[in-house]
Amino acid sequence: VALAVIDFTQSMAETHVLHPAGTNMMGFDLPFLEHYLFAEDQWWRFHRLLSYRALDMTAIRLTQTALGADPYEHYTQTKSHRVTDCLDMDISEYVEWLDLVKRAAPTPHGKHTG
Repeated sequence: VALAVIDFTQSMAETHVLHPAGTNMMGFDLPFLEHYLFAEDQWWRFHRLLSYRALDMTAIRLTQTALGADPYEHYTQTKSHRVTDCLDMDISEYVEWLDLVKRAAPTPHGKHTG
């Protein structure tokens, strides 16, 4: 499995910059993969394919909180914390956040778009 992950990641890295992204990828996801999936020599083959720049959804949620918003207000049910559920949630929230940032960003002439 580890070699298939490395092969897939290598194929994506040939045409894309791969930024680790998610809610806790530096504190949980990547260490989990390192410990449970990859042998030591495999981990470095995988890890070198990733950018050192990461997108941390926790930082985005903390920023929203600092600005007076509640990024957790729409959670009305307990989540399963299954991989696909967490990925779907992070992707959806990132798209919403990106839309907000785009609307608030000034246009080249200094006017807001939102």
